[in-house]
Amino acid sequence: MKTSKLKILLSAVLCLLYACSGDDAENTGLIVTIEDQFVNLPSNVSVFFRVEDEAGNGVAGLTESDFTIYENGAKISEFEATRKIQPNEQVFDYHITLLLDLSGSVLGGENLSGLKSAAKSFIDEVVPAEGSVNAQAVKMEIWWFDGSENIKQLQGTSTSSTTLKAAIDNISSQMSSDNSTNLYGAVIQGINIASQKLSQTRQLDEIASSAVVVFTDGTDQANRNTKGQA
Repeated sequence: MKTSKLKILLSAVLCLLYACSGDDAENTGLIVTIEDQFVNLPSNVSVFFRVEDEAGNGVAGLTESDFTIYENGAKISEFEATRKIQPNEQVFDYHITLLLDLSGSVLGGENLSGLKSAAKSFIDEVVPAEGSVNAQAVKMEIWWFDGSENIKQLQGTSTSSTTLKAAIDNISSQMSSDNSTNLYGAVIQGINIASQKLSQTRQLDEIASSAVVVFTDGTDQANRNTKGQA
């Protein structure tokens, strides 16, 4: 998916909020997401962000007059802070690491059907439809864990909701008999995978974001790692 990467230079530091055309997102129908921000002291702030419509399509061609900038909730006048938007068409890459708890408490009871249903609903929600303009924008891979030390891959990286949901459907109660849950260890390993994917994408000079999503029915039981480590 190609959208505009916009850069704002302004003589203000601290928290910045954005609204298109002076209205909030509810009125404009546009969604502003901050991807990254950098501060060059004493008074230079660079913010990389993307603007999408409600369908997830990138919005280009915006100018300084299309934005209102706030600092700590107070509107900043254009006379107080010089600002400049520099559009730069770029590829945005989204990578999701989905972790599924397949410990005995899930596989051995009614929770399995609920987990499958919830996971497939999540995939439908976040992965663009195949053939759509954003079909390649979101990449997902699926891993599962029980009480063992290492997580196990269920499905490699894919942009196909059909492929991802098929992997969910193939989960069976025979996959594990381990009743323990290495939740904290799974989170740590999932974050490491997500970080590696993020680094690989940025090496290609692409703007990227990465997330770890966990589906579990309980708490950590394996005690391999602490909550603080996770």
